[in-house]
Amino acid sequence: MKKTLQQIVSYVVVALTLLLVANVGHLIEFKPVSAQTQILGPYGQIPILTGNTATDTTTLSPFQMTGLLTGTPTAGANYTTPTATALCALFPFVQTQAASNFWWDLYIKNTAGGAFTITPVAGSGVTLVGTGTAAQNQVRHFKVVLNECRVGSTTAAQLISLETSAF
Repeated sequence: MKKTLQQIVSYVVVALTLLLVANVGHLIEFKPVSAQTQILGPYGQIPILTGNTATDTTTLSPFQMTGLLTGTPTAGANYTTPTATALCALFPFVQTQAASNFWWDLYIKNTAGGAFTITPVAGSGVTLVGTGTAAQNQVRHFKVVLNECRVGSTTAAQLISLETSAF
């Protein structure tokens, strides 16, 4: 039976989706090229903080906003994002090329020992879109979008809540 390229691509997409669903814990644990970077196609490298953790209410560093952040709060915790300016500084090419709407994934995993939630709070220049709270034993998936990073402009970013998984 002869398959078209479109059918083959569809099969590959389905297979990769199933792999993602079956192994989400393994796929979101980045294996960096070095201790602080992950290849990002033609754009350069995403800085990745290995062993990325937080406990109670805190302001996150820009590096904590990449990959998987594991939170273990001992009470309800607010995790404030860095400023939009600090997030833009992670990707100098976005500033120099006047690119907009550049994005990456962030996963926040709540491993609290009790029924404590993690709630993201928007830092200066950042807008939170959707319900961001991660309950105990949940992983919340976000898109971090750099809406405006051009030099001399007012920086703007979004933290968009997408979905939640239980573990």
